[in-house]
Amino acid sequence: MKDDIKQVNDVAKEFNMTKVQRKESGRFLERQKELNLGGTKNERGDFTYQELQQQAKQFLKS
Repeated sequence: MKDDIKQVNDVAKEFNMTKVQRKESGRFLERQKELNLGGTKNERGDFTYQELQQQAKQFLKS
């Protein structure tokens, strides 16, 4: 499994997301990147673990 997917799964588990929420959170992250609101991990806009935690909080509020 790719490291970035593993991190997304780890954050989802940390935030007690259901399988449906996990899938939707992945779409949420992709939309963030499309809106140029991506992370700082690399030039593709991937998120650091801390950024994924912040994104999870934001996703769960929406």
